[in-house]
Amino acid sequence: MKKMNFDSKKIIFLEDVSIDELPIIYSLSSLFLYPSLFEGFGIPILEALNCKTPVISSKGSCFQEAGGDFSKYIDSENKEEFAFQIEECLTNTKLRESMIIEGLKHAENFQPNKISKQAY
Repeated sequence: MKKMNFDSKKIIFLEDVSIDELPIIYSLSSLFLYPSLFEGFGIPILEALNCKTPVISSKGSCFQEAGGDFSKYIDSENKEEFAFQIEECLTNTKLRESMIIEGLKHAENFQPNKISKQAY
């Protein structure tokens, strides 16, 4: 596996982001990376999918339910696998397009009108 060199100017860590700014940030992002070891349901994954941003998240937990079949899932502690998936999602245009289209379709399953119908 080849080693990737990341430009630190392209990775930005933001703090104190308001809820109104989140959709803009998701939409301007090339990928949403969520290598969490433990979370609740994974609402940020759905937020990213709704903004047409491909998702890479952790295997296990409930992230696969939130992200659907067209998000990528990695072992959070395997940095080689993580790097490979990042590179693949950024360089494979066909994969990226299918992740965006199918991810948005999947996120529609969690819209309030669909969830309320399932509750009855």
